[in-house]
Amino acid sequence: MVQERIASAFDHILARFGVPVTYRRLKGVSYDPDTGTRKEFWETKTFRAVVYSTSTREVPIEGGAISNAEAVMVFRQDVFTQQPGEPERPSPKLGDEIEFHGQRWTPAEVAKRLVLREDPTKTLYFLGVRRDQGRD
Repeated sequence: MVQERIASAFDHILARFGVPVTYRRLKGVSYDPDTGTRKEFWETKTFRAVVYSTSTREVPIEGGAISNAEAVMVFRQDVFTQQPGEPERPSPKLGDEIEFHGQRWTPAEVAKRLVLREDPTKTLYFLGVRRDQGRD
C-alpha cells in the first residue's frame, strides 16, 4: 500500500519534472577477434526520470561523500524487466549506459562500488551518474 502511494506521488512529480532517459543494462562484454570487445545488454528501456545536479554533500557513501557524481537520477525500480537467465532482480550496475539531455552518462562509482540508494519502500532508485568520458 505504501509503495503504491509512493509510486503514484512520484508519477505526478515525473509528469512535471521528469526528463526522457534511455537506459541500457549491461549483461556482459564479449570479445570478437575481428572487431574487438563488444558490450551485450539485457535490455534497453526508455522512461522518465528526475535528474538533478549534485555536490559532494548530496551523495553520501560509507565513510564520506563522493565528488565524481555530477548528477543524481531518480526513477522507479519497476522500469526494468527481469530477462530470461538474469540471476537477480534487475537493478543499475557499473557499465550500464544512460542517455539524457543529449549526452551519454554512466553510473558513478567509488572504489569500484556503484553510487546507488533506494528509498525505504524499495520503490525508487537514486543513482549517482557522471558524464561518459568515452571509456569502455
